[in-house]
Amino acid sequence: MDKIKLEDFLEYSYLSGIKVTDYGALFIKANVKKDKTGYERNYWIIKDGEKAKQLTFDGKAGFFTVRDNSLYFLAKRSEEEKKDEGSSFIYALPLDGGEAHTAFKVDSPISSFDFISDDTLVATMGVDKRTENLSLEEKKKIEKELEGYEDIEECGFYLNGEGYTDGRRNRLVYIKEGKCERVFDDDFSLETFTLSPDKSKILAVGETRKSPKQQFTSEIREVNTSDWSWKTVLPIGQLSVYCAFHLGEKIIAIGTTMDRYGLNQNPDFFTVEDEKIHLLKKWGEAIGSTVGTDVRLGGGQPVVRDGEYLYFSTTLDHSSYIYRIDNEGNIESVIGDEGSVDSFSVKEGKLMFIGMRDQKLQEVYDEGEECLTSFNDKILEGKYVAVPEEIAFENDGVQLTGWVIKPYGYQEGTKYPAIFDIHGGPKTVYGTVFMHEMQYWANEGYFVYWTNPRGADGRGDEFADIRGKYGTIDYSDLMKFTDVVLEKYPDIDKERLGETGGSYGGFMSNWILGHTDRFKAIATQRSIYNWVSFWGTSDIGPYFAADQCAASIDNLEGLFHRSPMEEILKNAKTPTLIIHSDKDYRCPVSEGYQLYSALVEMGVESKLMLFHDETHELSRSGKPLNRIKRLKEITLWMDKHLK
Repeated sequence: MDKIKLEDFLEYSYLSGIKVTDYGALFIKANVKKDKTGYERNYWIIKDGEKAKQLTFDGKAGFFTVRDNSLYFLAKRSEEEKKDEGSSFIYALPLDGGEAHTAFKVDSPISSFDFISDDTLVATMGVDKRTENLSLEEKKKIEKELEGYEDIEECGFYLNGEGYTDGRRNRLVYIKEGKCERVFDDDFSLETFTLSPDKSKILAVGETRKSPKQQFTSEIREVNTSDWSWKTVLPIGQLSVYCAFHLGEKIIAIGTTMDRYGLNQNPDFFTVEDEKIHLLKKWGEAIGSTVGTDVRLGGGQPVVRDGEYLYFSTTLDHSSYIYRIDNEGNIESVIGDEGSVDSFSVKEGKLMFIGMRDQKLQEVYDEGEECLTSFNDKILEGKYVAVPEEIAFENDGVQLTGWVIKPYGYQEGTKYPAIFDIHGGPKTVYGTVFMHEMQYWANEGYFVYWTNPRGADGRGDEFADIRGKYGTIDYSDLMKFTDVVLEKYPDIDKERLGETGGSYGGFMSNWILGHTDRFKAIATQRSIYNWVSFWGTSDIGPYFAADQCAASIDNLEGLFHRSPMEEILKNAKTPTLIIHSDKDYRCPVSEGYQLYSALVEMGVESKLMLFHDETHELSRSGKPLNRIKRLKEITLWMDKHLK
C-alpha cells in the first residue's frame, strides 16, 4: 500500500456551487494550476444517466445561472471586452451544444444577476459610495490617488480575504437595455436577495449605515419588480437575518435575535408580518455546514426554496445534513448520512449535493446518496487512508466524542509519536471527513487525534456558549481527551506528543503553551495571543472579542485574563512554531509578532513563518505553493522534536 504524500492535494478536484436545472445539474470543478500559484475553475454538467461533462476550459468559472437551456455567466473573453473596464458582459452557453457568446453588455461592473424576464435582469453591484456617481474617468483618477492611502471613516474598515472595505457598498440594481438602475436611492447596502417564485417580488436583506459603528441587525425590504417600488417589511433592530424567502403567502426569515447567547447564537425560523418577527420554529442549530476540512474550495447556498419548502443544510454533532421546513413550521430530515454536505440544490423535488462520505474526497450525490462522479477516486486508490476510530468520553458530566487515526504500517507494541489537531471557530466542528493534513501525518508515522470541546458547533447554543470561559472548560475537555487517548492507545508515546491548531485552535495552542508542558512541540497557526490588541485590529475584533470574553474595552481586565499572553510570559517552555499570514485580517499578524517576540525574550525555542500576500484561509485556499510550504514546515517541526 502506498503512502499519501504531502503534495497529493495538488491532484485533488474541488467541487462547489451545484444547481439542479431542467437540463441537468451544473457545478464548478476547481483544480490546482500547473504552476501551483492558484486554482482554475470550470463549469461541468451531469445529465440523467450520463457521465459528468466539462462545459468550459478557460479556468475562470464564477457566478452563473441557467435559463432557456443556456448557461449564463459573467466573463470578458475578447480583447475588446477586457479593455472595457466600466462594463460587464454576460455570456450564454447553449447546454445542448454550441459555443458561448455574448448575450448582454451591461454598462456597469456587476457581480451576480438573475432574470426577471427575457430583457430585464436584477443584479448586485459593488461600489465605493464616495465615487459611485462619478464618471469612469473621474473614478479612475480618485482610485489612483487612493493607491497611496486609505481614508477610513467607518469601523469594520477591512475584511479578511477582501481587503479594505471602508465606504464599500453592495447595491441592488435592475438592468434594462444594458443599463443599470439602482433600486434604492439611499445608502442601503445589500447582503442577500431572493426572488419570489413568480419573480414579481424581491426580498432584499441589508443595512443602512447610520454611524461609523457596525450594526448587527438587518432590514428586509420587499421590491415590486413591475415598477421597482419598494417598502420595508422588517425595520432594523429586531433580527440578524441570514436570508429571507417568500414561501406561500408568508415571508420567512432565518436569523438570530442574539438575546440569550450573543453573537454566536444559532438562528431560528421567523415569519415577518406588520414589520415584526414572529417565531415560526425554534431551531437553535447552525444553518450551513461548519464541518472542517482542508480539501474544499467554495461552497453553495445553505438555504434553497423549492415548491412549498425551504431546504437547508445544518450542522448537527460532527456532520452536516439537509432538512426542510414548510411555512407552518414543520421540519423533516432529507439527507441524513454522516459526513459533510458542502453544496446542494433542489428543483421540483429533485435534490443533488456535493458532499464528503466514508473518507472519500468531494463527489456529487443524488437524493438517495448514490455517488454520481468519480473525480477523486484514482488519486487515493491504493493509498493508506486511515479510518477514524471513535472515542466517547465524559468530562464534568458532559458527554463528548473524539477520534483517533493510526499511523501507516502500525504494529501493536511499537511506540509512536502523536499529533493533537484542534479546530478553529470555536463554533465549528471536526468530524470523520477526509482531512489531508491529518492523513498525511498518519502516513508519516504519527497517531493523530481530535475532538470537539465545549464551544464547538452542532450541539446547540448552550454547548457552544463559552463566553468568558475561553481556556477553562474547553481546555479541560481537551486535556481530558488527551488523557483518554493515552489510556486507550498505549502505543502512543506520551513523551512524544505534538499539538497544532489554527484560529481558535491557534488561541488554544497558545493557551496550552502557557499552561502545560506535556506537549513537546507546538505549531500555532493564525492565532490569538492578546485579546486586547485583537480587539482593536481584527476585522471582527471590536465586537467578537468583547462578546466572547464577556468583557469590554473599558474592562481590559476581562480581555487580558482571557489572553494566552499572561501565562505564556510566566510558564512557556515548549518549542513553538508560529505560522501567520501578513494579510490575515481575522487574527492579525501582530498577534504572531507579539508571541514570537515574547518567546525569544524568554529563551524558548521558536520560529516564525510569515507568509506574504496570504489571508486567514492559508491552509484551506491559499496559494498551493504556500500550502505546501506550510504543511512541510509543521511536519518538519514535529519530526525534529518528536522523532
